[in-house]
Amino acid sequence: MSDASTPEPTPQPEPRPDVRERWWWTGTFRAVLGGAVVGYQWPVISRGEAVPLTWVVAGLGAVVAVWGLWLLVTAYRARSAPPTPRR
Repeated sequence: MSDASTPEPTPQPEPRPDVRERWWWTGTFRAVLGGAVVGYQWPVISRGEAVPLTWVVAGLGAVVAVWGLWLLVTAYRARSAPPTPRR
């Protein structure tokens, strides 16, 4: 005889991974951060009022933005490439 009072367990969906575990997170974060730093320095640079340290900060922001884009492209290629066989 089956007991009708015990409900069937419903399957739970798998939890979504944390955003930091996604392939695009690290590169996108760095690219946006570097772009924001350059964008923050740009008004002073474009008016011609920049001091050397302004150029250094803008240059570092540009380096971080390019690094982020490189990480994003690398992660995308690694994600879409077929796995390489181990020897």
